[in-house]
Amino acid sequence: MRVSARILAAGIALAATAGCGSAPSGNYRPQSVANVRPVAPQQHVAVAPAKAMPRAEIWRLRSGLNVAALSCRGRGVENVNGHYAQLLKRHSVLLDQTYRQEVARYGVAGLDRQQTKVYNRFAMQRSPQKFCGVAADVARQANAMSSAELSPASPGLVARLEGGLR
Repeated sequence: MRVSARILAAGIALAATAGCGSAPSGNYRPQSVANVRPVAPQQHVAVAPAKAMPRAEIWRLRSGLNVAALSCRGRGVENVNGHYAQLLKRHSVLLDQTYRQEVARYGVAGLDRQQTKVYNRFAMQRSPQKFCGVAADVARQANAMSSAELSPASPGLVARLEGGLR
C-alpha cells in the first residue's frame, strides 16, 4: 500500500505542477485586453429624432396604429383593426417605399431595434380606452387622405396618437 500511496502522491504533485513551465520562447505576445468604458444608464428611450423625416414619421404612424390594431380589441375599447387594414391597402405604395427607406437608413437589424422601441412606446397606454379612441380617429383621418397628403400630415398625426398615451 505504501508504494501505491507514493505513486498517487507523485501523480498529484505532477498534475499540480504541469502548467508551471517556462514561458514560451520565440514570438510569444500576450493578447491585448479591450478597453471598455462603462456607459451611464439612460433616463429615457428616444423613439425618434426631434426633427424626424416625414417618411420616418409615416413609419411611426403605421407602427403606432399597428399596436392599436393589436391591442384595441374587446369590450370597452374601440376596435382599430378595420381602420388599420384599410390604411395598409390605401397607402400600400407609400408604406412600401417608406419601409425600404427605413431599412436603408437603419439596416435590417437596426430597424428591428428601432421598431421594438417604437412598439414598446405605443404599448405603454395609461388608458386603453383613450388610446384606442384616439387611434381610431387618427386612422380614419389618415384613410381620408391621399398618400401625397399623408406624408406631410404624418408628424401631426403621430403627435395626436402619442397624445392618446397620456
